[in-house]
Amino acid sequence: MPGPEPDHARREQVTGRLAELLGQDRIWTSRQLAEALRPDGVTIGHRLVRRYLGLLKAGYRRTAQAVGHQQDPKKVERAERVLDGLKKADAGRPRLFYLDECGFSPSRPTGYSWQLPKQRKRVK
Repeated sequence: MPGPEPDHARREQVTGRLAELLGQDRIWTSRQLAEALRPDGVTIGHRLVRRYLGLLKAGYRRTAQAVGHQQDPKKVERAERVLDGLKKADAGRPRLFYLDECGFSPSRPTGYSWQLPKQRKRVK
C-alpha cells in the first residue's frame, strides 16, 4: 500500500522560501536555515531542511573570498590624522601599542555554506 500523496503546496512554500534565503548575501548552515524558516510558520528540523535543499539541487560548498570591498578613503584619512595627533602628543616617549586577541594568519579560515546551483557565495 503506497503512502499519502506529497503536499505539493507545502513543498513549494518551503523550497521557495529556502531559495529566497539562499539568495541573500550571507552564508548558511542547515540549522540556521531551519531557524530562519520558523517565523514563516515552517517548523522543520535541519535534516528535513537538507532534503528540501536536495530538491533545489543546492550544495554545501566552499565559499570564495572577495576583495571587492576596499577601505573607505575618508575613514583611512581620518584614522591617519588621529594617529599622527597621538604620535605628536606623545613625542617625548613614542610608545604606541596595539593588541589584538585574534592572532595572526596569512589567510582567513575556509568557510562553507549552502548554495544554489551555479552560485558561489563570496565572503568579504
